[in-house]
Formats: sequence, structure tokens, C-alpha cells
Amino acid sequence: MEASLTRILWIVGGLVLTAFIVFTVVNFGISAMQRADLSVLDIQAYDDGTVYFTLKNTGTVPLTGVKVDGKSASGTIPLEGGEESQFTASGLSLTAGQMHTFTVTATFSNGQTKTIRVKAIVQRA
Repeated sequence: MEASLTRILWIVGGLVLTAFIVFTVVNFGISAMQRADLSVLDIQAYDDGTVYFTLKNTGTVPLTGVKVDGKSASGTIPLEGGEESQFTASGLSLTAGQMHTFTVTATFSNGQTKTIRVKAIVQRA
């Protein structure tokens, strides 16, 4: 009886360990498939403080918010993976003829953020 009980405990322990390993591998695979990434395809800036830009969600997680230099941008939200859309931000302090580095920050539905810096010459409005 004692040998059988020991054997049963080893089998149960092995099954529990196997289940834990499978659960861990599946969770890793799911999180590895979720990628939050984007590209700025075009950016046009004007000295009236308005910036027009095109974003492409190159990841798999929906994009739920966009800011340019800390100012909220309006556009198509949520932006699903593979989609692109035109966005507009206003209220920035820009001078015509100067090169400006814009900080574009995107927030994704899983809480991740991604920041990209893009340079553009500011044009007259």
C-alpha cells in the first residue's frame, strides 16, 4: 500500500508539473503574438500650431490614443492592426522655416505606449 501511495503521489506531482509547463508556454505564446507598434508615414506642420500626420498601426494591438508633443491628436480611434489613418493635433508652438522634432506617443488597448520622434520643417499656414 505504501509503495502504491508513493507512486500515485509521484504521478499526481508529474501531472501538476506538466500542466504548469503547458500553461506557461501557452501564455508566453499569446503575449508574444501581441505586438504594439506604429509608423509615422507622413507629417505636415504649420506655424499656426497645427500638425497633420498619417499613422499606421504596424502591430497587432489596437491603438486607442495619440499625442503629439503632449497634445491630444484627433483621428480614427481605435486604429486596428494594419490600418492607417490621418490625425490632427493643434495648439503647438511652431515657427515657420524651423526644423522641429515631434514626439508622437501612441497608447494601445493593452496599456502599452510607444513613442516615436519625427522631424519636419514647419511651413507657413
